[in-house]
Amino acid sequence: MSSQSSYEQAIICSQGHVICAYGSRAPEEATKFCDTCGASTIGSCSKCDTPIRGVSAHVYFEVLPASEYKPPSYCHECGNPYPWTSARLEASRELIAELEGLSEEEKQLLEISLEDIAVDGPRTELAATRIKRLLGKAGQGAGSALYKVIIDYASETTVKLLEQP
Repeated sequence: MSSQSSYEQAIICSQGHVICAYGSRAPEEATKFCDTCGASTIGSCSKCDTPIRGVSAHVYFEVLPASEYKPPSYCHECGNPYPWTSARLEASRELIAELEGLSEEEKQLLEISLEDIAVDGPRTELAATRIKRLLGKAGQGAGSALYKVIIDYASETTVKLLEQP
């Protein structure tokens, strides 16, 4: 861990499984491949080589279970999506194409909304409302599958909005 950093380095597989959220304190956990899916692991952004933020370095003696750490969607240095974000966005786009009961225009609106739900921003509430409405129209099947993929990469605010009645 760099003395300038206030975060531990995280090690995450390309599919988004957290290997280690506190890399400098547990370097033995930094495996090259994921034991869940076999995908290769990374500890830095592939575009700018900045370490992936893990837990706050100020959490000195507390061990955070991997299940409580949510990997970031985008690099904090260059803004590019991490491989797991790109994979989930692509899977979402493919699932949208499979939705029955939606017009092509509605499918396009869903696709536009995908980027707005990964981070909290001025369009997050609009995107979550739109997704909720259109998934309700799309029916079960692919709509349920899309909802599950979206929840995996959506921001905390989006998840709360989608779970509201």
